[in-house]
Amino acid sequence: MIFSGHSIHRAAAVLPAPALPPGVPKFVPVLLNGPPSFGEIASVTTETFATMVSLFRTGGLKPGAGPTREEREKGFYDILFLGELPDGRHVEAVVTGDRDPGYGSTSKMIAESALCLVRDVEGEGGIWTPGALMGPALRKRLKERAGLTFSAR
Repeated sequence: MIFSGHSIHRAAAVLPAPALPPGVPKFVPVLLNGPPSFGEIASVTTETFATMVSLFRTGGLKPGAGPTREEREKGFYDILFLGELPDGRHVEAVVTGDRDPGYGSTSKMIAESALCLVRDVEGEGGIWTPGALMGPALRKRLKERAGLTFSAR
């Protein structure tokens, strides 16, 4: 799996983080002390879908060749991310969605991201990663309005 370390590090640099034991990288603190931040989940999820598309590319679907409405509404996903810490301990993060990931869930995530930018975020300007700017507000929106769940174990 390909991870965008730069995006994860950037989001972690601007978000508050709990104190960490020596030797633990800064971008995994919430996996040790609670659920992952939205920035971590968003970055990994984006990279995962991009990798899957590039691996299974078939030239793309032709108009009308996608899933039916019933298939889209019955679709779902349950993604398990596994990690190993420097001391050998393992962490797991789970992201689930209640609709087809390519059609139903993506459109809801895009719409909620736009609404979050307009209604819930008060940035000071500058260049922000999505997770650093919208993190907790977008995670709340996605859980409450878009059928996603985020958990760590």
